[in-house]
Amino acid sequence: MLLHISDLHIGRDLNGFNLINDQRFALNQLIKLIIERKIKYLVLAGDIFDKYNPSNEAQELFDEFITNISKLNIRTIIIAGNHDSKVKLSYLSTFLTKDNIYIFSDINRGEGIKKRGVILNQASFKNYVSLISF
Repeated sequence: MLLHISDLHIGRDLNGFNLINDQRFALNQLIKLIIERKIKYLVLAGDIFDKYNPSNEAQELFDEFITNISKLNIRTIIIAGNHDSKVKLSYLSTFLTKDNIYIFSDINRGEGIKKRGVILNQASFKNYVSLISF
């Protein structure tokens, strides 16, 4: 089963109220859902962070989330959005590939999917994913 989410906007403030604790709760609930539903593939489509230069707190929360995802051994595709710094989002992309986490932060990197093989592949179906970031 595939789960598609987008627009996390980690690090967002709403009318001066910091939402980081609410976002942490929501991401933990998402991890529980992934486990309960036996999700095999996760697509995070853009706007991981709310700001081009996210706070340390926001980056740490995303790191915590990705670390938890990597422990579940599910294939994860992350695509940068217009709020995301392509450099900050993709700086560990090569390292994370070994944990089945693929980060695509620009159109040219989408070609790398051919080098990495089929992203979504089960006995009953094969799907090739075309990735175009903002």
